[in-house]
Amino acid sequence: MNSYIYLDNNSTTPVDERVISEMLPYFSVDYANPANSHKFGSEIRKSVEKPRGQVAETWGCSFD
Repeated sequence: MNSYIYLDNNSTTPVDERVISEMLPYFSVDYANPANSHKFGSEIRKSVEKPRGQVAETWGCSFD
C-alpha cells in the first residue's frame, strides 16, 4: 500500500464516484455544445441547468 499525503488540491482533486457516474454519458454519448441553439445543444443545456439549479438551491443563491 502506498501511503502519502496529497497536498496539491489546488491543481486537482479526486472526483466523487457519484459525479463520475452522472457525467459519463456526456463524455461519449450525449455530447454537444450547450451554447449552441441546435437541438443537441438545447438538450445538453437543459442537462447542465438542472445541477446548476441544485447547487444554487443548496447555497441559497441564483445562477442567473
